[in-house]
Amino acid sequence: MSQLDHFERLKFYREELKYEYGLLSNRLGVFVTSQSFLVSAFAGLSASIRYPATVWMIGSVAMLGITISILIRIPIKLSHVSLKKWLALERKLLTADSELAETVFGEGEAPCFYDDTEAGQSMHFSNEAPTVFIVLWDVLILGTILRVAQQDYQWSQF
Repeated sequence: MSQLDHFERLKFYREELKYEYGLLSNRLGVFVTSQSFLVSAFAGLSASIRYPATVWMIGSVAMLGITISILIRIPIKLSHVSLKKWLALERKLLTADSELAETVFGEGEAPCFYDDTEAGQSMHFSNEAPTVFIVLWDVLILGTILRVAQQDYQWSQF
């Protein structure tokens, strides 16, 4: 293959990576936005916890938050798999063609071993965000249960 073919292939890989990062970013943005709305609804409902019907609505909001957190893990994982595939193809191309690597990185700065570990580290938040929200919802549910139990205890003393 000629140098131009390698450059066109690298350009294609980079476009695919840009697309996959954008897709992951959109998924994560929608997820965090939905969680913020649910946390706001949870907080608003928690302010009026003295009404029995509110407790069921609070539980429903929390279960919806947990469900969304569990369901979003699959699309995020699929994005990670796709990104790793494109990064591996890019790494293979740049390590195989030192002239292309020098063209991309500049004279004397071309790495002898193309390292894309930072790309994997940048995806760490998207990988851990659903788990963080699941833990948050568990803590909020536990706090609500303790609050309701304390109120029932206080009301039963009268």
